[in-house]
Amino acid sequence: MPTFCPCAVFSMEGFLTSKPLTCHPTGYPGGLKTHTARQVFDKKPEQVLRAAVSGMLPKNTLRKARMRKLRLFPGDEHPFAPSDLVPWEMPPRKLRDKGIGWALPEGFEPMNADAYLKRVKTSRHRAEMEGRAAEWGQDIE
Repeated sequence: MPTFCPCAVFSMEGFLTSKPLTCHPTGYPGGLKTHTARQVFDKKPEQVLRAAVSGMLPKNTLRKARMRKLRLFPGDEHPFAPSDLVPWEMPPRKLRDKGIGWALPEGFEPMNADAYLKRVKTSRHRAEMEGRAAEWGQDIE
């Protein structure tokens, strides 16, 4: 489920000017064809907005992939049904046991005592930390 609104409605009447939006050569001398935003909008309404968004993206290799994800639908019809937004919760971090333990400052308790004690078992600071583990009611085996 998406966590964003997949559709937006807006009007582009203020953007359609008489300045050339696109131009391409025909191959003949003096054969530079230009099209205004109004002409492009009449044929393909989504192309004007696509060109605007493309111009705002960084000019690098990711631009093509980002533009591929842009979905534009002229008119009121689109294939996306209105859906409820679902909040995304970050999954808990998975800590890998590296066999490394370290001495904690006096009076400091670890956020996850079980994960900390798991690391302490193979630590070179084990003797020093066994006393601290007893303070939390834990026992290092």
